[in-house]
Amino acid sequence: MSSNIQPNETSYLLPSGNLNNRDTSSTIKLEEFRKELFLILKRALPVIFSYILQQALPTVGLFSLGHMRSEYLSASALANMFASVTGWSVCIGLATALDTLCSQAFTGSENPHLVGIHFQRGIILSIIIFCPISITWWYSYDLLIYLNIDEELSHLCNLYLKFLLIGALPYIIFENLKKFLQSQEIMNATTYILIIIFPINIALNYILVNHPTLGLGFIGAPLAVSISNWLMLMLGICYVAFVRGKSAWGGFSKQAFTEWGPFLKLGVPGIFMICSEWWAFEIIGILIAYFGNTQLAAHSVIMSTSALFYMIPLGLSVAGSNRIGNQLGNAKPNASRLTAYCSITLSLFFGACNSSALTIFRNFWSYFFTEDHSVAALVHSLLPIVALYQIFDGTSAVSGGLLRGQGKQSIGATVNLICYYVLALPIGYILGVKYNMGVIGFWWGLCLAIFLCSIFLLTSILRTDWKKDVEDCQQRIINEDLYAPI
Repeated sequence: MSSNIQPNETSYLLPSGNLNNRDTSSTIKLEEFRKELFLILKRALPVIFSYILQQALPTVGLFSLGHMRSEYLSASALANMFASVTGWSVCIGLATALDTLCSQAFTGSENPHLVGIHFQRGIILSIIIFCPISITWWYSYDLLIYLNIDEELSHLCNLYLKFLLIGALPYIIFENLKKFLQSQEIMNATTYILIIIFPINIALNYILVNHPTLGLGFIGAPLAVSISNWLMLMLGICYVAFVRGKSAWGGFSKQAFTEWGPFLKLGVPGIFMICSEWWAFEIIGILIAYFGNTQLAAHSVIMSTSALFYMIPLGLSVAGSNRIGNQLGNAKPNASRLTAYCSITLSLFFGACNSSALTIFRNFWSYFFTEDHSVAALVHSLLPIVALYQIFDGTSAVSGGLLRGQGKQSIGATVNLICYYVLALPIGYILGVKYNMGVIGFWWGLCLAIFLCSIFLLTSILRTDWKKDVEDCQQRIINEDLYAPI
């Protein structure tokens, strides 16, 4: 809400954070550093586990379809890629606005329901943005045919997307709900929910895909994902209603339909920040496909490996993002700086651990995924590059999360766009195509991009004026919803 609105007797005048009486010491003590380090790690662990389980849900469907026609497996992989590029990446990017708004409002506003209003705005805007996305999914057959994709593959992909559409909105709302809870320092909720959902999803895939009498075949896989998404959302709502998080809700508010500007100012750069990285990997996957099945299979193994190891920095990123937002909302510039330093330290440590693990298991890692010796040999050659990539990937992910907590999604978007599209893709193309290095050349391009991303993002964090960030946070709360009555 704009700052020229006059307060009334039910309004709040100032955010709860006060620069004059908080966080005066700028010296970081070893004991404080140790406590903050373990606090972030404690919050990150359940997030890491929940992301692993959530990412595994569509993978279960791939395993189920893998025992049927090969065309089914190809179509489901294409459909999941299509959904990620056109749908999930966009909506998850928009929801990064909640990393800033909810976490800062939770500790920075006297109004306990401001977090809930931001959450409702996120849901409304997500629904609006998903309307054209759903039309794209529904008519994806025509688009795929236009792109010269095989007719049967296009038909199956379109069929998969139509059934995935049933559970698309619940998934998107659940992503917003996760951020609503995480901003309130509730990190375990999604873990509990997914521990329940994961075995249900396995059972659904067996019944809907492979069961001799009840199985629906190909369409059973996306239907199982959609049902799981609905169950996730319902369990999430029940958690808020009956366990924790209800105090920040405050009921449905007409305010959620107003003042979308501040949300979009953060959410739109968030879309570019997430999509620029996500899409770059998909583009590279398409380019590598022209080099044949062996190169593409090796790339798929490496992508699966990177996705698995990425869960650790992703969890640290979420924990650091919400922690720093809470600290800024609480008007603690020096504590915010401490959170940033601890988060970066953890990213470097676990990045080194990931890199070491890939180096140690290099000789037989590929055989966890394939028995094809040519693919395994290529994976063996790629692993040193990917091991180096892990160090910078962790730093980049955590630094990006800290920027989201600060409300600086535009910096992350700019850095990602430059590093991936000005550097990674052109250099990868030159090395991969012109110098005939194939997948190895493309991964050297990605490695350079993530190295530069981590340097630029880390530099931005280290040069932050934390007192100004606190002032910006307080002004944001005042200008948006501070004057909202309870």
